[in-house]
Amino acid sequence: MKILFVVSHELYLRNFSGVLKELVSRGHRVQLAFTARRHIEQKGIDELLAAANISIVEWSDRGGWWAPTADVLRGIADYIHALDPVFDDSLKMRRRIAGRIPRPMRSALALLARDQHRRRRLASFFEWLEWSLPCDATVTRWLDALRPDVLVISPLIDMNYAQFDVLKAARQRALPSIYMVASWDNLTMKGKVQIVADGQIVWNRFQVEEAKTLHGIDPEKITVTGAQLYDQWFEMTVSQDRHAFCAAAGGLDASSPILLYVGSSPYICPDEVTFFREWLARLRADADPLLCEANVLVRPHPQHAAQWADFAIPSAESGRLAIFPKSGEMPVAEEQKQLYFNTLWHADALVGINTSAFLEAGILGRRTFTFRNTYFQETQEGTLHFAYVAESGLLQIAADIDGHMRDLAFEVAGRGEAGRTRFPFIGEFLRPNGLDRPVAPDVAAAIERVGAAATLCRSAARGGVLGRILLWPLTALVMQPRHMAREKKRARKLREQAQAATL
Repeated sequence: MKILFVVSHELYLRNFSGVLKELVSRGHRVQLAFTARRHIEQKGIDELLAAANISIVEWSDRGGWWAPTADVLRGIADYIHALDPVFDDSLKMRRRIAGRIPRPMRSALALLARDQHRRRRLASFFEWLEWSLPCDATVTRWLDALRPDVLVISPLIDMNYAQFDVLKAARQRALPSIYMVASWDNLTMKGKVQIVADGQIVWNRFQVEEAKTLHGIDPEKITVTGAQLYDQWFEMTVSQDRHAFCAAAGGLDASSPILLYVGSSPYICPDEVTFFREWLARLRADADPLLCEANVLVRPHPQHAAQWADFAIPSAESGRLAIFPKSGEMPVAEEQKQLYFNTLWHADALVGINTSAFLEAGILGRRTFTFRNTYFQETQEGTLHFAYVAESGLLQIAADIDGHMRDLAFEVAGRGEAGRTRFPFIGEFLRPNGLDRPVAPDVAAAIERVGAAATLCRSAARGGVLGRILLWPLTALVMQPRHMAREKKRARKLREQAQAATL
């Protein structure tokens, strides 16, 4: 079977590398395409491509006349989705999506979508408009040239609307398609699943409910496999003793507790360094000598490491504060994964805002600590997925920073193997089919089942002449001129960069 695996960028190799290798081990050929490349460190990609029958195919960006209009329609549909009362506490997410549509339209939509029935009718209208538009011709030709047997796509709803065009073309070609959830917040913090694949692969019962209630997906199309990206954490063992790890991490004192500060993404925590400075000052002022003298190890989020580049470690913190690794590397290559595992293993307590590191630490039996504060109210309790870990025991939330320090002091006082906890939530959330059962084989089997099944063609634009007539003036008079102006500006910038490089 030839499987086309379409993801946004190379960072998702961390999420799916185990599944890709499993598919190859079963005799399938995998083609990997990125719709928004980031060009991460080549080491992780080289390791993956070392496996036979995995290749990267170049993405051919969209070139259809309707593409700019389609993106606006999809942004509006996402905003209507975000107006659901379930997101009333997720104001930052709502503002993020609102920024993608024209300002005058926001108020009108907010007014119209206030009523649940009107909101559903609006959503149905924009779905009709979506299917009134033809598939992007460039994307369709690209898909036809590759001739895969099945399409697997993820994360789909990160507002990278190019992936919608790939899935839409697959539906038109009756090509079996699968949408895979990429992360724990995929269905709650992004947009709406506006084009439904033949099969949906999710982690657990929580995401089944999200897919059903938030996205209107038929539960019969959903397969629960568990979270494949965490398979490695259940299998790894520590490769460095504490003294060797502390030496590698910047010469930390191995006899003192290690507090690991795990960074969050730019969306969750735009100015994390400012918050960290305040947190560190309070830690050093604590009356508990074990706590105030503890090592502090910062692991930046890989997508938010730039802010730490200019962070100068004060001389008073020499030997007890380190940023490691300073680049906040994404653990894609085996060596990077092992380093991250060692870091989590040797930490005596973890501190974080809202990050999937909560889950990775929980696998190793470590609880993460945080506290309620005005910095991150919207991106902690204002996110639906945060509630899962808040109620699970994986995360201990103090009412204020003083209570947070008491929690940390209690944790480091009992550090060591006795401090590791078996959290039932880990099995329920990450491995619902069995704590000792790897997930990647179940994912591969689900892909095989969908790929072998017959699928129905849904023809874009058939019977949608009226929709295209309604949208033609907007496209011709507004969207296309804006699109051409942006393309000229981008081309000019690229020429200037090329000229500067030759000087």
